[in-house]
Amino acid sequence: QQVAGAFTADLPGRKGAVVMPAPVPQPRYALWGTAFGSTGNTDADGNAASLNRRSGGALLGADLMLYDAPGSSLKLGVAGGYSQSRFDLDARLSSGRLESGHAALYAGARFGSLRFDAGAAYTWSESDIRRQVQIRGFGDLLRLQRPGSVTQGFAELGYAFAFQGFAIEPFAQLALIRVSTDAGTERG
Repeated sequence: QQVAGAFTADLPGRKGAVVMPAPVPQPRYALWGTAFGSTGNTDADGNAASLNRRSGGALLGADLMLYDAPGSSLKLGVAGGYSQSRFDLDARLSSGRLESGHAALYAGARFGSLRFDAGAAYTWSESDIRRQVQIRGFGDLLRLQRPGSVTQGFAELGYAFAFQGFAIEPFAQLALIRVSTDAGTERG
């Protein structure tokens, strides 16, 4: 955290070296990844059947520091990943799966206490929904497959306040999200 420095031009009577904060080198680029998952149940009531759901996936990304100086920086990044969600309604003999691919570009800048982040992301997905129909004298398996996509753009502005022992950073974010699915027809 600290380095000691002595200089040849120091006065002969100086007793010790000058202690100063050590510069912390910041990496120019970084690779990162995260895995995520969830599971849950929704109980049945007098009308709706119980629902079991589970999701999981992973994202990988890379950051590039374009500019880094005391008090200011500029970083660009790219990310991509895959996720899958499944659900089951056993009482209705129904199930579904949603597989998605994700891609994103993002940037972040800091100017003293002011921080600005922005990005754009695109997700493409394919849903596969199946349900069993059982009527007296008739039974069939119905299936619906259809593609979809989510497009998102966001910008966030924050300002940091540092106090003795703690810091806070209020922020404001604007996000525009468009969800689109193609029309589909059940087969069966």
